[in-house]
Formats: sequence, C-alpha cells, structure tokens
Amino acid sequence: MQPVVLSVTATGPDGHKFAHYRTSEPPELWIGPAFAKAGAAKQLAVLLHEAAHSVATTRGISDTSDRGRHHNSSFHRIAGEHGLYLDADRKAAHGAATLAPATHKNWGSIIKALEAASPALG
Repeated sequence: MQPVVLSVTATGPDGHKFAHYRTSEPPELWIGPAFAKAGAAKQLAVLLHEAAHSVATTRGISDTSDRGRHHNSSFHRIAGEHGLYLDADRKAAHGAATLAPATHKNWGSIIKALEAASPALG
C-alpha cells in the first residue's frame, strides 16, 4: 500500500474544516482543528470514514458522485466493512458517520484511554 501524507493545518483543502482524504500523488489525509476538539469515538469514526475513501481508491472504486460531494452506495458498503454506521443521507459527511455498536465495543478500551488523555492533549 502506498504511503499517505498526513497534514494537520488550520485551513483545509476545498473548505473542509474537519478532515479530508484526497486522492493526490501521494494520497493525503488532512486533519483540521475541529477534529482535535472531537471526542475519541468521533475521531475514530472520522479516521475510519477517511480510510474507507482510501480503500475505495486502492480498489479502483468510485465512492462519490456529483464531483465528490455525495457518498454513493459503494462508499456506504466499504464504510460498513470498516465498522461505520452511516446515515442513509448520502450527502452527509463526517456528522453522519458513527461507530457501529460492535466497533465501539471492540475499540472501547482504546476510546476510553484516549478520552482520559484528551485533557492533557487539549
């Protein structure tokens, strides 16, 4: 798998304020200030959301429509494979991405540890 560049900045590409995966060369994962303020469960959901985009790219699957503005059924399927539950509204971005109950349970101890550490990180 190709390495992904991680950028952490105050202003993201194309007006994104939370996180965004871009299929550039090399691929880029951008994380913004809203991500840092989210709780650990939400951060994990966002990272899984962006990972689903990366998996789609690796598999050669188009996972968005309307020039990348909407998630399609392929994205919903791949996101589900990675433990996300998505709102049926394909327009929704990170706000609608939540951890499936089994995913939350499987990652529960890590989520709790991150939540406990977050005051020290903030």
